[in-house]
Amino acid sequence: MNVFAKSILTILIIILISETAFSQESGIYFGIHETCKLKDLPESFAVKAKEVLSETENPKNPAIIGYINADAVDILDDLQKDLVSEEIVLRTTHLLQIDKSSLLPVVAVKQRPAIIISDIKKTVPHETAVEIRFTMKGAKKFAAMTKNNVGKFAAFIIGDEIISLPLINAEIKHGVALIAGLADIETAKEISESLNATL
Repeated sequence: MNVFAKSILTILIIILISETAFSQESGIYFGIHETCKLKDLPESFAVKAKEVLSETENPKNPAIIGYINADAVDILDDLQKDLVSEEIVLRTTHLLQIDKSSLLPVVAVKQRPAIIISDIKKTVPHETAVEIRFTMKGAKKFAAMTKNNVGKFAAFIIGDEIISLPLINAEIKHGVALIAGLADIETAKEISESLNATL
């Protein structure tokens, strides 16, 4: 490999590292991802999902492609193989869990987040919610994401867990998002402090 090719490779690696959703200091993952409905996924995946997951196709929340027993989450790894070429990943959430049962909702999200940790300027806890204030670049990205996904759901992910799954009703241009419906005030404070510590 010549010097020019090595230089280009180094630049690409630096760009990829800087565009990650992980905070290098804390190792915390944060991303806002677009979601996919079951009907938009490959037919081979949908057939397999209907065999493995309970209650596929949730009419109240089309972002939920089905439910899986909390003790059997590792089954998702096998199911995930049919989505690798689609750049879609499966995530679970404790949100919208069925009557405190052991069934966890499963959501298909685009692998690349639309918003990453470096797009956040700061966060502020408000009761059981966290207000996210974006940088100028983040505000533009969030406006574009919401404009292109009206009527769909956005998945706010911390670690590998979806912590919020709001419906996008309109383009959001003002550079602020809200993670609402958290368990309690302490949870909101912890999330806000964790995210702020990485900025």
